[in-house]
Amino acid sequence: MLSYEAAAFLSVVVATYAVVLGLKTWRPEWLKRYGVVLEGAAILLRTERFNSIIQRLGARFKKYLLVYGSLSVVAGTFLAAYGTYMLHVNAWLLAVGATGAAPTHPIIPGITVGFEALPYLALAFLVTLIPHELTHGLVLAAEKLKVKSAGVMLFLVLPGGFVELDEDKLAKARLSTKLRVFASGSFTNLIVGLIIVLISSLILVPSGVIVKKIVPGTPAAEALKPGDVIVTMNNTRIKHFEDLVEFLAGTKPGNIVILGVKRGEEAFNVTITLAAHPLNNSRGFIGAYFDNYSPSDPSGVLARAIWWILVVTISISVINILPIYPLDGGRIFREVVHEYLGEEKANTLTAVVTAYYVAILLINIGLSIWRWGLRIWYP
Repeated sequence: MLSYEAAAFLSVVVATYAVVLGLKTWRPEWLKRYGVVLEGAAILLRTERFNSIIQRLGARFKKYLLVYGSLSVVAGTFLAAYGTYMLHVNAWLLAVGATGAAPTHPIIPGITVGFEALPYLALAFLVTLIPHELTHGLVLAAEKLKVKSAGVMLFLVLPGGFVELDEDKLAKARLSTKLRVFASGSFTNLIVGLIIVLISSLILVPSGVIVKKIVPGTPAAEALKPGDVIVTMNNTRIKHFEDLVEFLAGTKPGNIVILGVKRGEEAFNVTITLAAHPLNNSRGFIGAYFDNYSPSDPSGVLARAIWWILVVTISISVINILPIYPLDGGRIFREVVHEYLGEEKANTLTAVVTAYYVAILLINIGLSIWRWGLRIWYP
């Protein structure tokens, strides 16, 4: 059964597509009047109404936006270096089977992401893409160039925003202008991520881990229920998820663990015998999905939303700034090479570098699937 939130979200998505397809068939003039277009599987609401607002804001805060754009170029250089380092290190850890490797999977609803997570994932894309695209437009306006149009979109279950740049005029602009415009989006995502971290640290103070879902046939199935909060393990205080992971890292299958549990207003201890972890049979396994529990967010909705926002906004911040064309980082790389080596070499080097980085990404994904299989990581 889908949760109420997931069912409501999917119903809204299906209804939106049904309405747009119906109007395209019987009242296409209505869609044209309001700037709604269906491009492939994407619904776009394109409007020029926000152009004047973006242009005014860009002109009014020109000095600050130009400084922001310059900082974005510097930050983008470090982000690209960090992303390059992490991709190579993670590929190596995956290849040798090291425990520190991070699974790398594309977001595929129903395959790598559970349907329960879709409302949170959609919110995360909105929080990520709208500021990203808006910043492109504001920096462009500060550079005295015009935005062609702006709007919002829905691609299957993923919403977002977009700003269409005047590519012809941007192509004739100075190199510094292009770099500031292209780098500003990823820098904004990084700033948003840091702000979210600060807000969550002030609001969500964990005091245990909550059981979100139980795996049938495991020790948890015999002793725990969804909604239970674990506060101790063998008298070791468990304040957050990292404490639980650290404790279980030192256990083996067959170990007996006494869990201190809160269930509503009731507090009690339960004793379980750990099973073998399905991904590492030398480690103990409880058999449940856990999340941080905070008294200020007992249902965990806010924590889950924040987690998804952080995952998406930081991931896009780093991946988008890598030298992969036509992502912003790839466009930055191409413009710099074009400035000093000419168009022909710029095209060749950009294609080579893009192919290399795509290969590294595919290696990370392929090794992750080979090691863990294609499975739902985020229920």
